[in-house]
Amino acid sequence: MAPEMLESYGWRVAFLIGAVCLPFGFWMRRTLPETIPQAEAGARATEHSSHLSHARHHVGIIALALMILASGTISTYVTQYMTTYAQNTLHVAPTLVFAVSLVSNGLQIAGALFGGWLADRLGRKPVMIWPQLATLLLTYPTFQWIVHAPGALSLLVGFGVLSIIGSLPFTAFYATFTEALPQNLRGGVFATVYAVAIASFGGTAQLVVTWLLHVTGNPLAPAWYLLLAAIVGLGAMSLMPETAPVKQRQGRA
Repeated sequence: MAPEMLESYGWRVAFLIGAVCLPFGFWMRRTLPETIPQAEAGARATEHSSHLSHARHHVGIIALALMILASGTISTYVTQYMTTYAQNTLHVAPTLVFAVSLVSNGLQIAGALFGGWLADRLGRKPVMIWPQLATLLLTYPTFQWIVHAPGALSLLVGFGVLSIIGSLPFTAFYATFTEALPQNLRGGVFATVYAVAIASFGGTAQLVVTWLLHVTGNPLAPAWYLLLAAIVGLGAMSLMPETAPVKQRQGRA
């Protein structure tokens, strides 16, 4: 689209595509099988204790999950901010900027799928910890490369590598978090923690990065925020339990 068309109505296309996805999401949720046996569900319904009181027994897991989700959310939203960052701070052409966004998002999807496949075969914790450690080590050098040599090679390769490696741990985390919770709490606790993390840290990530860039005047400022998030996420991941069935079978053997 021409810039005038994009500013006039083209930006609404993404929202229309999102609206089309809603009926499919509703249909998928309606057709998911119930994982709690009916007898067990009925017995739990007669309990006088609330879900909140049950959740208190798992506050450690919930706190770790909130930290990990905050880390991943900051990483995701800062990555999405790279379109604005590359244009306004690095002064890169818009065509290249949108190409970087498209490539990084595609690699994140591939990384999430591959991370889930690895987590089922190697266990949850190795797939969480090692890619997160690699992300921590690669973030600052990658930003230095991008800032000092902004161009197609540094942006596509740099952000591409960070995107695919950074997305590997989180499919394993989602599995770990749900497996570590009792069946009757999984849906409510996961949804609540996810919503709080996304709203609190995703909603403020781009604001924080913009503020850091404005206050410091340093184009490496986004890397500092990403490093802080990666450190918090790595620490929380190392404390999560190993819940993979393959690891549990090996332990019993």
